[in-house]
Amino acid sequence: MTTDLDDFGADTLGYADVKFEFPPNVRYPSIPVRTDNGIIFPLSGRSNCASPEIYLARKLGAKLEIAFGLVVPTNSDIKPFAQFTKELVAKRTAAGSKTLLGLFWKEITNSTYGKTAQGLRPKRLYNLKDDETTPLGPSPITNAYLAAFITSAVRAVLGEMMNGLPANRLVFSCTTDGFLTNATESEMGTLEQGSLFRLFSQTRKWLTGSPLVWEVKHKVLQPLGWRTRGQATLIPGDYLEEPGTIESKNIVLAKGGIHVPKYKESDASKNDYIINLFFKRDPNKHILVLSGVGLRDIMTFDADFVERKFFKRLGMEYDWKRTPYGVSIDPQSGHLIFSTRPWQNINQFLSVRETWDEYVGKEFTCLKTVEDFGRFADFAEARLLLDPESRRYLKRESGDIPDGHPKCSTYGHPNCSTWPGVV
Repeated sequence: MTTDLDDFGADTLGYADVKFEFPPNVRYPSIPVRTDNGIIFPLSGRSNCASPEIYLARKLGAKLEIAFGLVVPTNSDIKPFAQFTKELVAKRTAAGSKTLLGLFWKEITNSTYGKTAQGLRPKRLYNLKDDETTPLGPSPITNAYLAAFITSAVRAVLGEMMNGLPANRLVFSCTTDGFLTNATESEMGTLEQGSLFRLFSQTRKWLTGSPLVWEVKHKVLQPLGWRTRGQATLIPGDYLEEPGTIESKNIVLAKGGIHVPKYKESDASKNDYIINLFFKRDPNKHILVLSGVGLRDIMTFDADFVERKFFKRLGMEYDWKRTPYGVSIDPQSGHLIFSTRPWQNINQFLSVRETWDEYVGKEFTCLKTVEDFGRFADFAEARLLLDPESRRYLKRESGDIPDGHPKCSTYGHPNCSTWPGVV
């Protein structure tokens, strides 16, 4: 056990309950805070995380205080999954990444990590043998230390790269293993000097024979984003296509769980379908969802495995994982646009997210114009000023009280201390 920050190196098998505060100029804080709405990366707070993220936070100038810390003694000469993983990667490469056999080897490789985390969080599954739902227990290789370190290391490498970009470059979105940015390839090349990057590169070279950590997957001229895993392409790129490629390099498309009709076969047609949904969405829009019959129903009712069809409300609104600012209108589409920056702390996020859920719970809405955003900002500001009992009587429209509270010149009320950070 230790509370000494120097004990938590880039490749240390260490874990801590840590209080943190990043400098206000850090655009992409690297310490994760878990919520019921996903992981948030605020400028300050408290987190349970592993050594790589602590190491990166110190590099970014964060003030850290470890409330409880643990470092696990390790023998760096023993790598329990290294040879196995190396062989699987070689088999996948030989089979081809997009072939059935290649996808088979990929699944086994990824499942090796997944099995280290099995049973660490409560989860119940249908047990075919016992014909009942039972808790999912640990696997023979479940190991909380390894599972936590792996996720921390990947996030830290990505965080180091994002924060290493020039100040005039943006990160449009970021997911598990990549991000959209307007940085040039030469600027991306300078990121290879990062200590976490080099460590990751050395490991990858041992496993695959190549030290390559990043590669250009797509190039587009204008993306469209609505949430963490929802992106499409407004203006495709002019990247040179490779013959025989399945996916277009000129289009970025992450559908965010939205089903696209089967007759939309090309990336371009799928992308057009998603863009049309986004710009023409309204509060009453519902979409078709396809789901296979579950194993329990197959066994209980002797059912065939067929698709079930049902409708759900289209969800293409912002997820509020960062605070909006620079609220404006896109001159081409006339749609609401804004940039983002990190929340100051997790309470700001929770307050606004709870306010949004209450706002759309009264009457579902779509944020498509500055006026739409302004109405929600008014509601949020008024709600945050009230005690919990009084909030029940807050009107959805014109709920704010104007007396002694003149409207600010721009939506978001930047002069109000209660509305966190929206300018």
